[in-house]
Amino acid sequence: MLRFVLQNCKHYGKYFACFPEMVTKKYLKALLRHFGSSEDEIVRIAAFLRIRQLAVEAPSGYVEKCMKGAYLAFVREAKYAKSELTAERIAIQAKCLVELFGVDLVVAYQLGFVYIRQLALHLRSALLSK
Repeated sequence: MLRFVLQNCKHYGKYFACFPEMVTKKYLKALLRHFGSSEDEIVRIAAFLRIRQLAVEAPSGYVEKCMKGAYLAFVREAKYAKSELTAERIAIQAKCLVELFGVDLVVAYQLGFVYIRQLALHLRSALLSK
């Protein structure tokens, strides 16, 4: 059922972009939840496609929200990668993120800079604590 709904939302993406921020934010949050933690691969891909559609069709502020949310969902999932099955799912999510970050390279550069800096700070604190 969820698969059907996500696949058929593609016709209504431009209408979600026109709604007030509260509705669009809830829509994005639901999509990110399914992109990050759904067991069904088709649901994950369909959720990603709707996230990408929202990033392209919504006003410019949503590109950053979509990228941040997708990255954080990816990080939450990657934290628990212990088997080959989850590694394969993470690889698919990584490819999806690359495609999403290709939508707006300026925003992608800014977010990449912030996240790489955070990673460096975490690594530094881990090295100093040992």
